[in-house]
Amino acid sequence: MGSTETDDTVDAGSPPVAATVSLPGDLGIEQAAALKALLMPVAAEAAPVLIDGAAVERLHASALQMLAAVFRDRRDAGLQTGWSQTSAALTAATATLGLSEILSLNPERT
Repeated sequence: MGSTETDDTVDAGSPPVAATVSLPGDLGIEQAAALKALLMPVAAEAAPVLIDGAAVERLHASALQMLAAVFRDRRDAGLQTGWSQTSAALTAATATLGLSEILSLNPERT
């Protein structure tokens, strides 16, 4: 069998590695429980969190509410949260519902 080597040293000057969450294409109301299960493990993650929303084609207001809660709670805890990519549908829905600021999304970003 092969072996795996790991470097257990910690460089105090190194920035923490960001955790990435990839959102599925369908964030309809029927996917709310699955989205919650996807987001909860990173909600209190100390490292920065990047959300990849490039695949999102369909979404419901409940999905945006969950995302807004995660962004708000992490911001209030002093934790960094951002986007690696967003889809046009995600950006447009966020702007339509007035959530661009809390979700740190520029409406012109696609």
